Amino acid sequence: MTTVITTSPANKVIVIGMLDTMLVRERGARRSAEGRAKMVAVTRREGREHGRGGRWENLTLQVRSPYGGMFAMPIEIEPNIPGAELLQSAAADTMLAIEGSLQLKQTFDGRYATDTKDARGRTDRSRPTRELQLLVSCVREPNAQEHRASSAVWLEGEIAEPPQISRHPDLPSIQLAGSILRVSFGRPADFPGIAATIQETVDANIAIPTSHADAEKLYRQGNTVRVIGQLDCRMEFQGGEAVRLKLAEIDAEWAERKEALAGKLGELRRAESGYLRQRQRFEAAPRLYVLAGHIELLEGEPMALADTFEARRDFVRNRRQQQAVRRTRTAADRADRAPSITVRPPAAESSAELPIIGMVADVGIDVAAGTTRPGKPRRRAGEVTPDAVISTNGAGTSSNSSDDTGEA
Repeated sequence: MTTVITTSPANKVIVIGMLDTMLVRERGARRSAEGRAKMVAVTRREGREHGRGGRWENLTLQVRSPYGGMFAMPIEIEPNIPGAELLQSAAADTMLAIEGSLQLKQTFDGRYATDTKDARGRTDRSRPTRELQLLVSCVREPNAQEHRASSAVWLEGEIAEPPQISRHPDLPSIQLAGSILRVSFGRPADFPGIAATIQETVDANIAIPTSHADAEKLYRQGNTVRVIGQLDCRMEFQGGEAVRLKLAEIDAEWAERKEALAGKLGELRRAESGYLRQRQRFEAAPRLYVLAGHIELLEGEPMALADTFEARRDFVRNRRQQQAVRRTRTAADRADRAPSITVRPPAAESSAELPIIGMVADVGIDVAAGTTRPGKPRRRAGEVTPDAVISTNGAGTSSNSSDDTGEA
């Protein structure tokens, strides 16, 4: 199967990678003497969502980075995606080609969850994170030209903010300009025969080397560009109050353990290695981004690299002011609501309080159509009419002969 891009789509991704293995807990296996569960290697996982109950299948691909090396790319696939049957018999290290589009999804990292509740009494869902994920449209085998390929991305959108200049984490001689590309597009609905589209907006993380010939087209906020690039992954440090509190908890536990292991050099070194690994897992996380290799300027003007620093400072200053105003307004709203909150006793549920699923307009249908009038039941021979007088004897039992069953 050969993929030919005849147009310039607003959001299209092709990923070529090796099917990787994942360690999962073996069901029904007993734990070891140390209390550890037995782990087995699988190529895909499946289950159901909590809440909605939808089915899902997860797999991981080993994808080649544009600058060399590999990175793991988790992918969620719906069971009825075209080509999903290839995953049933695919062994580890099998080359697969997955096509789809990028989505910006919000997930909640359960490692930071607490037992506290918010101002509205809702359970803490832990720390929210936003990251790029692949919405898969099909799975196939790569063709002969794609076996040494890694990924290809086509995007079209508007530059949402001035770039942030930084060094590549692994290649310090490469200077990258990172920004957000706001991609708005519509994909056709999956039901055949209906003229409907599903509109989506994705804020995609993109970066380009400052030495690239097209880099200046990506610097100005508001420019409309068409980007062709590849997927890459890098570690990003996490911020926020939840991360700070979790790291402080880890540091406090390590301080106590370090004091307890004083004088035991071997155990202290092993415990220190474990502490560092645990801290690194919480303070940084892998994030996908698009490394641009070609920029076509559709609307706007290029911008010199020297002018981006002042533009970035103004953008950050305005954003912080907007955040401060929003926090102040939220705090004022909470203060206003607090005195007015009263606990009401549970009332009987009435039909007026039930949620209405849908309303059907009056189309002139006779309300009596399809109904029958209540009529008197047909009386059989020997039956007593309902208004017959029933007398009782002194014992309180009925003397009506029609109720006599003949049983003693």
